[in-house]
Amino acid sequence: MTVQVVLCLTRRPDITHEQFRTHYENSHAPLAMKYMGHLVQDYQRYYPQCRLPTIEEAAAGITEADRSYDAITVLTYATTADREEFFRIAMSPGIGEQFAEDEAKFMDRAKLVIHATDSASVVTAPDGTQLWPR
Repeated sequence: MTVQVVLCLTRRPDITHEQFRTHYENSHAPLAMKYMGHLVQDYQRYYPQCRLPTIEEAAAGITEADRSYDAITVLTYATTADREEFFRIAMSPGIGEQFAEDEAKFMDRAKLVIHATDSASVVTAPDGTQLWPR
């Protein structure tokens, strides 16, 4: 089973969503892959267009809410050791400072949320019947 990390990033309030995305794609992502790309099996970046309303918000007539995050990143590793090595390198002397300097140009580091996850790719009914994938 692979190991994943989900990062939820918020832009600095003084830059636009497009400026955030451009910097992330053209500076930050290449910087990460330069030093740690050999540890990553997959690197997906998602850019929310809007946040859909909660059930309570929808009942109140709200159809679209402010985005919670400007990017949601999913990094996939073969092993927990690869994940740990990724973050060790990212925080190591010299490299850690490069990341901090680059992040300060486009994101609000105080709002960064990081989740270590595992995943499930099969959905089964209580009787054991596989529902997805079909």
